[in-house]
Amino acid sequence: MKTANSKHNNNETSSNDCRLEHEQCDMKVWKCRDENAGAGNDGNNSRCNHGECCCVCCFTGATGPTGATGPTGATGPTGATGSTGATGATGATGPTGAMGSTGATGATGATGATGATGATGAAGAQGVTGPAGPQGVAGLTGATGPSGATGATGPSGATGPQGSIGATGPSGAVGPGGSTIYLATDQSISDGGWVGLGTSSPTANFATSNVVVPINATITGLVLNIRDKTLAAGATVTATIFTSPCAFAVPDTTNISATVTGPNPSTPPNPPNCSAIALGNAAISAGELLFVQITTSTGVGALSDGVAVAVFLTFP
Repeated sequence: MKTANSKHNNNETSSNDCRLEHEQCDMKVWKCRDENAGAGNDGNNSRCNHGECCCVCCFTGATGPTGATGPTGATGPTGATGSTGATGATGATGPTGAMGSTGATGATGATGATGATGATGAAGAQGVTGPAGPQGVAGLTGATGPSGATGATGPSGATGPQGSIGATGPSGAVGPGGSTIYLATDQSISDGGWVGLGTSSPTANFATSNVVVPINATITGLVLNIRDKTLAAGATVTATIFTSPCAFAVPDTTNISATVTGPNPSTPPNPPNCSAIALGNAAISAGELLFVQITTSTGVGALSDGVAVAVFLTFP
């Protein structure tokens, strides 16, 4: 074994330094010599200075037999796991490639010919009729149906002969007497005016348009006719009976009123509507004055040809 000229400290190890040597050897290796070892005690390192390493040139001899395998040493402790490195940024997605063109549709194949219709099979023989089953029990009697409608009424029989005239009954008691007072005017009369005997008076002059009742009586009715006064639909003319003992006193109403309500046209198609009747029950004493007042709804205006009124009285 030859020793190279290069020398190194014990803390240096480099195979490259061995390759600097140019001696012809079978193998070049580093060897270090303990500075405390005596000469001839460290084998191939005997040529190295104490405490130094040197490159030793070795010549390979014949290979000796393989020694027995020594026992496996204990497994050393597992080293701590190193921290995971940072994840690299995700690369940008590449552009989508262009869609390829659609291939041409192949031609439709020809329709095959329709096969011939098969022959109809022969009809099977009719089966034998089974025996008749036993007769069932009689059902319950149904509910009575509703009565039929009444028949038409027969024709009336012939009229019998007239009976003999009965005897005349006794005369009845004499009933109360009655009378009618007629008031009318051909003068124009407006809303609030009073009707007299051929005259009319405005609202403030009722004293000149009235009549006197000769005996105690009951006022039972009133009739009003507006003559030729036309009315629109909904328009009204009303006559009301009043009484008073003297003409200087304001008359009291009897609440007996007759009202004509339009329409009252002078031509067709609507029928004329000129009169109205009212019934009542108001006492009046002998010698009292009786008044009739005319009132109209808004827009009717004066009744230029006057009105006619009749008052019904009954006596005890």
